[in-house]
Amino acid sequence: FILVNSKNYKKYKKEFEKSGYTAVFHADDVFKDLSLSGINQNLPDSQENQNEIKQNYAENFVKEQQSRIKSQTLPNGISVTHIETPQRKKSAITIQIQGGEANCYKDFIGMETLTIRCLAANMQNLSMEYVKTGILTDLPQISSNTNLENSQINILCSKEDFSTCMQLLVNALLFTDINPYIADEILYDMKRTERLLNKDSSFQMFCKAMEKIYENTKYQKIFSRKKPVLENIDYESLTTAYAMLLNPDRYKIFCASDLAFEEIYNSAKKHFSILIKMPSEENQNQILPSPAIKKTKVFVELNRFFTTDIPAHLAGPRPEKLIPTTVFDDPVQYYCTAPTIRSDIPLFNSVLYELSFRLQNTLQKNVQTRSASVQMPFGAIFIEKVPAELKTDLIVISELEKMLEDLSDETVIDSIKAKWISSEMNQTENNLLLANLLADSFTETNNAENFASDYISVCNATAKDFTRVINFILYNEIMSVYSTQKK
Repeated sequence: FILVNSKNYKKYKKEFEKSGYTAVFHADDVFKDLSLSGINQNLPDSQENQNEIKQNYAENFVKEQQSRIKSQTLPNGISVTHIETPQRKKSAITIQIQGGEANCYKDFIGMETLTIRCLAANMQNLSMEYVKTGILTDLPQISSNTNLENSQINILCSKEDFSTCMQLLVNALLFTDINPYIADEILYDMKRTERLLNKDSSFQMFCKAMEKIYENTKYQKIFSRKKPVLENIDYESLTTAYAMLLNPDRYKIFCASDLAFEEIYNSAKKHFSILIKMPSEENQNQILPSPAIKKTKVFVELNRFFTTDIPAHLAGPRPEKLIPTTVFDDPVQYYCTAPTIRSDIPLFNSVLYELSFRLQNTLQKNVQTRSASVQMPFGAIFIEKVPAELKTDLIVISELEKMLEDLSDETVIDSIKAKWISSEMNQTENNLLLANLLADSFTETNNAENFASDYISVCNATAKDFTRVINFILYNEIMSVYSTQKK
């Protein structure tokens, strides 16, 4: 489900239908003021006039979003950003916590994830107590995630419970301890997830690629996979990392709701002002490592895992025969540095989405895209289950060159834009995703409104713009990653 301007839906209707979307026109749409009223639905035949109308709509979209977003900083330095979403019943809170796995306590890889998940578990337990005692009317949805540079605690609740939910994190930090039993459960789940990921061929190749791209940086240790997650972790280190979450310098708050900004800000001030600045600790605003992508071929020796569909009680003490497989259809991955011009990054991602779509049709294989961002300024294409004899390098170049030729067709340009909209703007579908979008946008550019600017960059892009980006990819250095089966 995505929210999209009705003009854009009309323009890209075939692409949306091909992706499985069906139009639903909704009276309480958060973007309802972006209507077609006052604009002639029968667009002029002139391409110049059509482009002008599309540009006006994109600019109106940006102005509309900017008018809904407000931000203010608490006395202790915590910024509070809110986007007003009229008539949406649920309110969302995304609390962003600086740190991430790259800056974890005592270099325990996985420590930040474990700490944040323990915090979320304590918040969930508190919320259940509040429901029982009538402090909360409904049980909120609470989740968490951690990446390289920060973590997020996400809360989805009714607007009546908003203020109480805003204090859950602070109360969990101040008035609850980490239950060793719960911590063990979370750690067990993390280790189980790690074992499953380490069996995945595509993930093994991705980690090797990231090691190469971020060689000799703080990110390299995250992807080395040489030690099990949180090996030799002790409870004292966990409680110390938990206490370090009391520093307000690490927090930013992003909300999406039908409430007025003043109510949002006052609630945050009431509950989060209790966090006071702590003595300076290791600087969390470190310069991000730069990816080093060179035109090279990386071959990865994959760990193979063999399974059987024979039930254990029928398998006996050992298989009677073991016939090893010697030919594998392994993934192939391509990595390319993104343009340094910020406004070109969404265009770069648009081209990657289109390239993935074309490769999937040509190869009849599952193809995935890893879009570029300011924090990790490179994109990637992952092709699954590629026969060893298939020359995918030539096919990728051929599809990019064909895309260049096709830019003379305006419908192709519209198709490229539609894929970006359906991939990137789907985060407007509900308040929780919208709060996440604000947080991600702020992380990328220090401006929560920037997601709307990306929209206008894509909508106003011309054949000349996409030609520049495609040529950038064609003449840039691309790192190719294969299994040793390809040698």
